[in-house]
Amino acid sequence: MPTLPDVPTISETVIPGFNYSLWGGYFVPKNTPADIVQRLNKDINTLLAQPDIRNRLEADGAIVKQNSPAEFRAFVDQEITKYRKLIDTLNITIG
Repeated sequence: MPTLPDVPTISETVIPGFNYSLWGGYFVPKNTPADIVQRLNKDINTLLAQPDIRNRLEADGAIVKQNSPAEFRAFVDQEITKYRKLIDTLNITIG
């Protein structure tokens, strides 16, 4: 149930089709060696595949998604594009 049922959503007013979801991921410094990135990715995906961890996250409402560094980068790029469009459409500025 919406907290403010009479307030239209961004999708209903400014950007048709806009969708928001809370997500998380792991980031490393830009020049981290590829073998370290791959190792971290493998280890994190292994943890996410463990039933007790997956079940706990899902019990809290999370959708557990394992992916590669390239898939995560593509997702982050899509999110940047989505929010850049929102900021530009609403003419949001800092300061």
